[in-house]
Order: sequence, then C-alpha cells, then structure tokens
Amino acid sequence: MIAPGWRPTVALVRAGAGGAALAVAGALLRRPDAVVLAVPLLVIAAWGVLRRPSGEPELTDAIDHSTLREGEATTWRVEVRAAAELDSVGVVLWAPPYAELDPPWGELVATTHSTVDGASAAVAAIGMRTTRWGRRFRISEANITRAQNLFVRYGSLAVLFSLLALPASGAWE
Repeated sequence: MIAPGWRPTVALVRAGAGGAALAVAGALLRRPDAVVLAVPLLVIAAWGVLRRPSGEPELTDAIDHSTLREGEATTWRVEVRAAAELDSVGVVLWAPPYAELDPPWGELVATTHSTVDGASAAVAAIGMRTTRWGRRFRISEANITRAQNLFVRYGSLAVLFSLLALPASGAWE
C-alpha cells in the first residue's frame, strides 16, 4: 500500500514531461510550432502543482451491524471529508471469506458534495451478506482523488473492521 499524501497523478506528470520535452525540442530544432504546442501543457501542469491541496482528508467508517446471523446482511459506510474540494472518492472492500458483496466486486466510486462549512464530503456504502458463521477481520481501503483542480490524488487510507457471524437459528429453537 502506498503511503498517504497528496501527490501528482500520471496525467499531471505526463503533461509536464511532454510539455517540457516539446519546448526543449522546439528550441533546439528551431521549431516555434512545437513550442506553441508545449505552452498549454506546461501551463496546465504548473496550475496543477500550484493548486495542490494542503489539508489532510478525514476518514470515518462504520459497519451498521457488527454481529449477524448466517445469511443476514449489513452495510459498511465510509465518509470522507476534506477542506479542499474533492472530485470523487473510490472505496474498495475486499470480500471477507464466506461473504457476498453489493456491488459484487466490492468497488464503489462516490461523488462529493459541498457541506455547509464549505468543505467537501462523500459517503460510500457497500453491502455485505454472510454465508457462513465465524469471525471476520478485514482490512480495506479508501482511495481519494481530487481531479477538479487538476490531477492530484491523496492515496489510500486503510480501515480495519471486525464482523461476527453467528450460526443461523434452526427450526428447533
């Protein structure tokens, strides 16, 4: 897992490197058209670096029911809040053994909305149903991206939750 922190995406690096290569090639080969093509790429890359967020996002997660019976379902909810404007938040829940997820692959992208205090927040919820009894521990992650002010991502924040699935009640009870 990559350590959290705001860093450039591949698109930002590509825009900066491509713009710099075009500008140098245009200057060395005396081709003003290459320099003209490089200027927008360099401006966008510089804008992305200058508008890089400084604050750290806050992640809170909760599981609706930590104790279930076999066959019952619960929901894992993740809320991400940040002072900077976020574009989207991706959440990945790796399926615990003997569990079914909704969505089936356990991946969900949530769009953000502005809160009253001017921050951005996103809430993602993934459903989970147990198929066998037993204790489940799972480490999952939330990937945070800020794409609106050009191509920066925060990284992954790991979350750990525990779930206890009890045997289903039989007809004899």
